Amino acid sequence: MFERTRKRTDGRIYVDTHDDTTKKLEQMKNYKPLEDESDVIDKESGGGDASYMIPEALMESFKANEVERNHLIEMKKEIQEDHEKKKAQLEAMQIDINNQQEKFEEMIREFR
Repeated sequence: MFERTRKRTDGRIYVDTHDDTTKKLEQMKNYKPLEDESDVIDKESGGGDASYMIPEALMESFKANEVERNHLIEMKKEIQEDHEKKKAQLEAMQIDINNQQEKFEEMIREFR
C-alpha cells in the first residue's frame, strides 16, 4: 500500500528522504524473524484487525518505569503530608510563642 501511494512522477523534484525510505522498505522486505520469537509479545489494538509486536524487554522496561513512577508518586504524597504536618506544627508553635509573649508583656505591666 505504501509503495502504491507513493510512486514518483518523472520530471518532478522530490525531497532527499526518498532514498532513505526506499532503503528502509527494502530492509523490511528482507527481514527474517528470529528463530525464537518467544521474546516478542503480540498486542491487539482496540480498534480492529491491526496488531503490533512489542519486544518483551521493552514491555518489561515499561513495567519497570510504571513501578518507579508509582513509587515516586507515593514519595511525593508522603513528602506533601509531612510538609502539611510540619506546617501545622509550626503554626501551633507560633500561636504558643504569641501567647507566651502576651503573658510576659502582661507580667511586665503588672510589675511596673
